[in-house]
Amino acid sequence: MTAVAQILEEIQDSNKTPIAKPGTRSDDAYVISALADGLKVLEALKGQAYEAVTIREVSRRTCLTYDFCRRALKTLKVSGWTVEDDRGWRLSVKAMQFSSDFIAFAASLPGASDSTGGIADSE
Repeated sequence: MTAVAQILEEIQDSNKTPIAKPGTRSDDAYVISALADGLKVLEALKGQAYEAVTIREVSRRTCLTYDFCRRALKTLKVSGWTVEDDRGWRLSVKAMQFSSDFIAFAASLPGASDSTGGIADSE
């Protein structure tokens, strides 16, 4: 085998991703960091009375860059999850309805009314 052929083979071998056996990878290996950061932005809109929040405040609450927060908020707006007005950003009716539907569902689960398994105790 020539030196060039050997180098090419080594390059091909180094580009192969090993296939993990099912169940051997941790959940962290599946994390989509941009999605996780986008959810942090969504969570940053939660306030005492769901008041409008500026992009700068979202950036402060999430420790993400201003530019990322701006892009994430615009994406969430286009998707219907946030609204923007002259005071800042807030969750949309769609987001509130989603939350309300989830709480109603969680309340119907067995054990939801006891003090150890209820949704209200998770915060």
